[in-house]
Parts: sequence; C-alpha cells; structure tokens
Amino acid sequence: MTRTQSIRLLLAIAALGLLVLAYWSIRAHGERLLTRFLASTEIQFNVPDQPIPLLADVAVHTEHVTICNRGKNEWTNLIIRVTDRFGGNPSYDAPYFAQLKAVSPGGCADIAYSDFRSAGWKEIPAPAALNVVRVEILASVTGLGYFVKDGSSPGAR
Repeated sequence: MTRTQSIRLLLAIAALGLLVLAYWSIRAHGERLLTRFLASTEIQFNVPDQPIPLLADVAVHTEHVTICNRGKNEWTNLIIRVTDRFGGNPSYDAPYFAQLKAVSPGGCADIAYSDFRSAGWKEIPAPAALNVVRVEILASVTGLGYFVKDGSSPGAR
C-alpha cells in the first residue's frame, strides 16, 4: 500500500467516524429537542388548588358555545375546555380546547365548535356535532380564575 493510499484510507475512516458521531449526536439531542418542542405546543389546562372564581354565564348551542364575563375585571389568556360525550357513555368523554385573547367585563364571546382542538400537538379539530356535557374556563384575572358548568346545569344540553 502506498503512502497516498494510506492517507486516503485514514481520511475515509476519520470521515466515517465523524459521520457516526454526528448521527449519534443528532439522534440523541434531536429527539430531546423534538419532544420538548412538541410538549411546548400542547395546551396546558392546569386548574390551581385555589382558583379565583369567575363570574360567568355559559350557553351551549348546536354549533357554538357562548361565554359571558359577568365579573368586574377583564379576562385575558382564556382557555376554554369542552367535554364531548360520544354515544352517551362517560367512558368516551373527550376534551377539546379553544383559546381567546380576552373578554371584557359584561362582554360575551361565541366560540364555534370548529375552533376547538384536541390537546395534543396534532391539534385535531373537534367534530362538527359535539355533545357538550361540561364547559370549563381558565383565565387570567388578578390571578388564575376558573369556572365550570356541568351538563346538569341549566342551559347545557
């Protein structure tokens, strides 16, 4: 083997080693970065232990939900969670989420069912015909406020 061939062989081995190292590094760190990115895009609906009660009116309609702020403070960064019950069986309950920037005091907002998405990173749209059995609101007021209306409440279907 000539000296030139030896150098080429060493360079090829070094390049192969660098490729293996780069693949291993990208795979290890890329997986963590992708997981972190996907988790950061998911909607987080975490009700605090002692939330501020939101004064609200909620009406469930065939194609949308209406929420009204009956308090004296503006609600900001709202997350609305509706629970859809498929086939009347609580085992098949599925949550869907929508987000709003703000609702002023005395103001109302209509949220179409088409604006609701699943919680995961895929953000699957809600079905066109929801059987809403529960509506929950999480919003920033002077702290984190919370409101819930179950299907047994008047106005929900």
